Amino acid sequence: MKNERLFTAIGGIEESYIEQSERPINQKNFIVKYGSIAACFGIVALCSFLLLRSPNDKTWPIKEISRTNSSTEIGKIPTWDELTISEKYPELPFNNTIYSTTVNSIEKDNIGDLLTEVTLTGIEQQTGTQHQINASVFAINGISTDTAVAISFEGNNEWYTYINPYYQPDTLSQFLEDLNLKHIISFGSAWYQAPKNNGEYALIEFVNLEDITVWEMLLSDTTLPAIKDFDSHNFASLMSISVDIPLLGYHNISLSVTEDGYLTTNILDTGKAFFLGTEKVNQFVTYVLENCEGYEIVYTNDGTGVAE
Repeated sequence: MKNERLFTAIGGIEESYIEQSERPINQKNFIVKYGSIAACFGIVALCSFLLLRSPNDKTWPIKEISRTNSSTEIGKIPTWDELTISEKYPELPFNNTIYSTTVNSIEKDNIGDLLTEVTLTGIEQQTGTQHQINASVFAINGISTDTAVAISFEGNNEWYTYINPYYQPDTLSQFLEDLNLKHIISFGSAWYQAPKNNGEYALIEFVNLEDITVWEMLLSDTTLPAIKDFDSHNFASLMSISVDIPLLGYHNISLSVTEDGYLTTNILDTGKAFFLGTEKVNQFVTYVLENCEGYEIVYTNDGTGVAE
């Protein structure tokens, strides 16, 4: 699925540097003068990044996580009767697009106004048989219907969340407000690949990152435009933060900062990005590295010791 992106120019020359003159501009001098300025800024940004990514001797306490082998059959398609009702009817044609189930039920207190009545179609994978069911579509309190809605199926007393994966905001402010994120999101651990002197990387989990820090350092400039054409951009994550949004059925998804200064997320199942700048990204990463409690994650096999 393609997401639109707006490319933001970095290191452009300010208009105040360019004086109006009737004399012809000496193009060679212009390039040397302002090219040198741009190069200096580029060197500063590069040095900041290299400091964050340089190998070092710093070590963190080890946290072992058991990697248990599973005998569950891989790739088995569940039968129709094994599916939940929202899995049976995973798509909702609504608002001139297709909303998708998150297989998440929500409490009645979160249900807003009735929006429409629909008939949904589900297909039994083993036989190709089509099934239909009537359902009611409701708004979710505090959340724009452009992003998510709730469904109540005929004969069922629960409400299920359906999200719009095609939703793309114009600004960070619109994104935060449409999803009411200030009230429904929580942040967990920060994750970082720390370079070692031997050329390998250690996976570091930082466990005491406070929500207010994320809001103040990464989400406070709500005027940031959303980047268009997300999928054509090769984002390289520098540090990621786990995200929970229980109301929408999300657990342990991602909010990340990238090496080239972007804030990215996969909330609503498709990528969204906003340009923060490398300075803000480096400030955040440095804050986490210097102030948060970190553990090196080492996976073990069935509790039999540290995996090589």
